[in-house]
Amino acid sequence: MCRNRVSHNLVPAPQGAGTSVAIQLRAGLFYDGVTFKILSDYYLRETAWQARLSFRGLDRLAEEVLSHQMKIACKVTEKHLFIGVRQHGQGGAGGLDPSFEAAMERAGVTAHLLPCNCKGEKGVDTSLSLEMFGAAMEGRIDAAVLLATDGDFAPLAQKMRSAGFPVALLAFHLPHKRPQPVFLSPALTDAAAFVFPVSDWIERPPAGLAGLIPQIFWHGAGPVGLCA
Repeated sequence: MCRNRVSHNLVPAPQGAGTSVAIQLRAGLFYDGVTFKILSDYYLRETAWQARLSFRGLDRLAEEVLSHQMKIACKVTEKHLFIGVRQHGQGGAGGLDPSFEAAMERAGVTAHLLPCNCKGEKGVDTSLSLEMFGAAMEGRIDAAVLLATDGDFAPLAQKMRSAGFPVALLAFHLPHKRPQPVFLSPALTDAAAFVFPVSDWIERPPAGLAGLIPQIFWHGAGPVGLCA
């Protein structure tokens, strides 16, 4: 991972599903929306899976691997996705695809829509950081799970960790993807408490996750995706 660099906190897959520990840890799941869109489009259009990523499937995966790592039964109790959208009058399609909005609503994902322009998104990293850290400080979560690749989120992971709230990274590293490779920031992997190499697990499902990996894909009908 990470341009042939293996993070010191890379977590192996669990060897068996489930945990017998009764104590529950509350986790928040936070998505960088553009990263999610790029990955979901990639698995639909460029891989044998021919399916988009599933919010509920990623919930289950995060709960399983975090429970195994923390030795505590973990539950995703809140989910947030952050993405920039064009405002009216800026030209082009704006907002989210209605089918994507419906998928988020069904899965209980809160959408945070931020203004963007032709130069790109504004404030996604700041808004996500404020929401995650606020959730921790308000006592809503005990840990966080992050789906992102950008090193801009490294300071957030470091701050959360220093405050006693581990951040687990759902890591995707696709350097051979064309025309837009996905590179995972080494700074982000170093800052995270745990790094779960999801793209590697998808390519070669470990025995302990063989039943969960297919569930992280959505095989329903309809163009579930995002509009820029």
